[in-house]
Amino acid sequence: MTAAVDFRLLCVSHYFESHRGGIEMVAGQLARSLLKKNVGVTWAACDASPSPSDMMSLFLRAWNGVERLTGLPFPLPGPISVARLVRAVRASDAVLVHDGMYPICIAAIVAARFCRRPVVLVQHIGRVPANSIALNGLFWVADRILTRPMLRLATQVIFISATSARHFSNVPTRREPMLIFNGVDTAVFRPSASDDDRTREREQIGWPNGKPVILFVGRFLEKKGLLRLREMATARRDLHWAFAGWGPCDPELWKLPNVTVHRGRSGADLAPLYRAADVFVLPSKSEGFPLVVQEALACGLRPVCCDDGAKADPAALGHVTSISNEGSEADVVQRYLAAIDALTDAPDGPSERSARAEFARKRYAWDVAAQGYHTVLRSMIVSSSLHDDRAVA
Repeated sequence: MTAAVDFRLLCVSHYFESHRGGIEMVAGQLARSLLKKNVGVTWAACDASPSPSDMMSLFLRAWNGVERLTGLPFPLPGPISVARLVRAVRASDAVLVHDGMYPICIAAIVAARFCRRPVVLVQHIGRVPANSIALNGLFWVADRILTRPMLRLATQVIFISATSARHFSNVPTRREPMLIFNGVDTAVFRPSASDDDRTREREQIGWPNGKPVILFVGRFLEKKGLLRLREMATARRDLHWAFAGWGPCDPELWKLPNVTVHRGRSGADLAPLYRAADVFVLPSKSEGFPLVVQEALACGLRPVCCDDGAKADPAALGHVTSISNEGSEADVVQRYLAAIDALTDAPDGPSERSARAEFARKRYAWDVAAQGYHTVLRSMIVSSSLHDDRAVA
């Protein structure tokens, strides 16, 4: 006989984790962590990539032409998908939505309010600057017209970084917003047991000997700093540049001999790259607190990233190298290269990597994050039930 679940939760994101973006990877990890706490989870997302096989899922048809044409992840669900989503909201006790910018997430928030279901909005993205004036205008409109109204509408807002919280600090919300950092699977993302193990993993990956390896993990997008990385890799042939991810700004197209691209890696397949690299770099225009930075820390690797990302968790500042985005692009590139040189000239030993990993384990383990979400959701469901009982009485 199957044990009764604590409560029924509908999790909503724009894509499933097989799409390999940061938000959807977090959504999958959080859903599984809540399943372990006896929550009846159903995950709803658009059909641009396969749904998970290890949990209940709602596969929603959507037009994904925006991403195919521009690289921007913005699937548009049709009316039948929205109707199915509304039925799923009605069948749940609470709704957990990942980011308020995407149409499917907006539909879930509106449906939850209409069906009188408590809805938690996890806001991942804050400011998203771009080189293009048109894109900057588009992101500004999305911020004002889509995201901010959803923050006001949600029952509870949770920010995943201090950076995102600061960006939306002037938005009135129904309850005081909370800060819960994304979790990391520290059983998978961990440092090498020894220098010999690290050397063996590096050989198995196929990276060249005698060159420091600089690692980027994420979507190959201009906003993630791929154009900056192309300048760095072109200028510094004495460094090996490794890229794990996918997207329209494909480093393979640069035809540089000191660049390798690793595709289709996640979880246990991705962790060896972090462990074997010398420096992790994420030269984004802006960031919240991306999961890849936490994964790098958990593997003992020192990240170099923009100010926004470095300051997203003030407690992590001692473990992250922060780079200002002020000035020209040439100035920013030189600041990143200077930071990389400083780290490769004085490489970490096992004790430094272990200390960094221990910090990440204590602060970002998934069981800690999931417990925070479980407590919030449970209290909202109880409060909602009491309110409904009083209304009936």
